[in-house]
Amino acid sequence: MLKIMVVDDESIVIESIKYIVVKNFKDVMVAGTARSGREAIEKAETVKPDIIFMDIKMPGINGIDAIKEIREVLPNVQFIILSACEQFEYAKEAVNLGVSEYLLKPVNRSKMVEIIRQAAINHEEAKAKRKRELDLKEKYEKVLPVLEHGLIYAILLNEDYNEQINNYKRILEINEEKGFIMTFEFGEGRETGNVIGQSVQSHSFYPKLRDVIKSEVNCVVGPVILNRIIVYVPVPHYEDDYQVRLESVRTAESILEKLSKKIDTSIRVGIGSAKSENENLLVSFTESLRAIKYAEEKEIIHINDIPEEQIAITNSIEKQVKMLMEKASSGDTGDSRAIFIQIYDDLCENNKNSIEFIKGELLELMVMIHRLAI
Repeated sequence: MLKIMVVDDESIVIESIKYIVVKNFKDVMVAGTARSGREAIEKAETVKPDIIFMDIKMPGINGIDAIKEIREVLPNVQFIILSACEQFEYAKEAVNLGVSEYLLKPVNRSKMVEIIRQAAINHEEAKAKRKRELDLKEKYEKVLPVLEHGLIYAILLNEDYNEQINNYKRILEINEEKGFIMTFEFGEGRETGNVIGQSVQSHSFYPKLRDVIKSEVNCVVGPVILNRIIVYVPVPHYEDDYQVRLESVRTAESILEKLSKKIDTSIRVGIGSAKSENENLLVSFTESLRAIKYAEEKEIIHINDIPEEQIAITNSIEKQVKMLMEKASSGDTGDSRAIFIQIYDDLCENNKNSIEFIKGELLELMVMIHRLAI
């Protein structure tokens, strides 16, 4: 049922429109009337009409001002202005307010019927349009995580997937060329069993985590990979590296604070530096992993916060990992096995690495090789 509200300080106008509606329409009703602008504002919120016939000149608040106030509460209502005389300034302002019709009194019955019928058609079309928009938005929200996961996987698969990265960014409406990777790691420790168990648990609270991260920063949230979630954060090209670094740490602190209230688990965050080219996003990812290794529970480490001597220790292994990926992708089994053994030996030679830490590193390496194979 289409609802009409009539606002006029003359009762004869109100009664005339009510009569026309009753006589000519079965699916239209006059749901409310008002004799002043203030009364119209107060009643509109309760009645929630689809169409309002509004007189311009009324005692107190005039029709134009009443329309402005009602628009704040009911943005989709159609207004049809009634006026005893043609006043250009009022007509001009009415157009600016999106008024459907500007009628001069007295309005004959056939004209009124035509206008109401057209308003009803406009109402149904607008309702159908809103439904289509909501359906599209709902479908987009469902497919959005899939697209975001695709972008993260394309970043992890390095430069061979630059075209895919650009395609995903275009679909996700990411115009910034510069960005960095923020990695979240879950679990009380880095033992192999804990990593796998935490991976299973992470899937259960993933929706909450995604919502919290999205509420804090414009970003792309990746899937759960082992006990980690990778986040890509685009940044404007005009922001300098130091500014981005400070802002990224502040954002991570805010996310951690909110997550600690929703999720009962230990969380660590590693942040890579901002990169301006697609192929360098993988570098930002490896930097975030390097940083996270030095983070304790509920701690955030940016790659630039790691002491230089620690960076030197990890650089050698990272070069070996890159070589291993290259040899594995080319099918060179012999060299791949030799490099893997060298990485294992180097991890064992560092007295600071526990057995469980070494297990975790090798498990992560095997996951990377398995992903590469797929």
